[in-house]
Amino acid sequence: MKPPSPRLLDWNLDWDARAKDWRGGKPTIRNFLDLQRDAFLPTLEQANGREKVTAAFVQKDFLEAFFGPWSYVRDRPEMLQ
Repeated sequence: MKPPSPRLLDWNLDWDARAKDWRGGKPTIRNFLDLQRDAFLPTLEQANGREKVTAAFVQKDFLEAFFGPWSYVRDRPEMLQ
């Protein structure tokens, strides 16, 4: 009995164009720059994901997942005494 001949692979030529843009889930440099600017408690407290999911919102959500809901207390008069 003769073994079956190998199948020809249907190679999609468009794959080469898409593969060079694929980041494998890594964030863009813009996300890192946004976090450099926004990843501080007062800014993260105001992050809201209703309009658009931002890097700051993801960071806030990550913190809340591990430490629970929190609020950053800004300078209050009783704290200054």
